[in-house]
Amino acid sequence: MASVEADRVLPYNRAGVCRRYAATGMGRRGKAGTTVAAKLKRPPIARLLVIQGLILAAIGLVTALIAGIENGKAALVGSGVATLPGAYFAVRAFRVQGGSRARAVARGLYRAEAGKFGLTVALFTLVFLTVPLSNHALFFSAYVVTLIAHWLASWLVMRQTPN
Repeated sequence: MASVEADRVLPYNRAGVCRRYAATGMGRRGKAGTTVAAKLKRPPIARLLVIQGLILAAIGLVTALIAGIENGKAALVGSGVATLPGAYFAVRAFRVQGGSRARAVARGLYRAEAGKFGLTVALFTLVFLTVPLSNHALFFSAYVVTLIAHWLASWLVMRQTPN
């Protein structure tokens, strides 16, 4: 049995202390005996929200210039229905941090996604009950374009973040 353990290279020794920190005396705890928590960098939410707001304004302005004010309002409302739940998710999802709180982080992501879905349904309901749209095709087109732009903006913002 001892030969099997000797042949296996483990990153932790029998006491559960990481070999990398065993030489420094830190082990599982920090220098002052406190637990070392993993620090993950928070995504740049403010920059992402600014990009999403600019996309919203650009879609509304371009549509208003090309197709008229009423059609621009329809596109602006469609873009807003996509932007508001996305902003809610971005703010709500990254409240909890830390590698030692993985369950809380996962729970926060699930709650943020459920809230985003509920807010999207509520906004669609509110728009169709209260706002007279002149062009439903522009409303849905602006919604889809904004969703695609959110995915691309999220990817670009996360890609440009230095490690």
